[in-house]
Amino acid sequence: MTDPLEQLNRAVDALDETALEEEEAVIRERVSADTQRLTQILDALELKRRRRGEANGQVPTARLGAHQDIAERLRDQPVPGPSQGDAESPRGTEAARRVMQEGGDWNAKRLHAELERRGWVNPDAKHPLKATETALTRLHTKYHEVERVGRGLYRHKSAPRDPNLLTPSGSAEP
Repeated sequence: MTDPLEQLNRAVDALDETALEEEEAVIRERVSADTQRLTQILDALELKRRRRGEANGQVPTARLGAHQDIAERLRDQPVPGPSQGDAESPRGTEAARRVMQEGGDWNAKRLHAELERRGWVNPDAKHPLKATETALTRLHTKYHEVERVGRGLYRHKSAPRDPNLLTPSGSAEP
């Protein structure tokens, strides 16, 4: 009879890492496409609501279709954190990934402030900002999920993009 740990180790060794990485890339592309579709749906809903409001004499207060507006609306919604009894809140790289996937350009300090706001920073960490910097570095150099868009400034590759925004070089995004 084989030891369960030994069976597990053999099963893990038998996994094809390249196939798993390819499957991961496919899933990430689907997530990106789904995020873009969700943004389109949110924009269409917003347009319908604005037209209904204009018909009732209301004046729209924000620019229509700006991904940044949508990300800000989502960001302003309450997010359950450990203080609210959620033991499953993300930490480290996963927490940074989730925030950055919502869109926008992030430096370590801004990202850390958002993680703190959501209650996703380990309260027992000796150097919590350093942990956020490490998570950002891993997303860039190890997982290749974020791109550098300026000095100390990063954007998640699957994040929605606003064609009305300019890149740090001053050119319009594709």
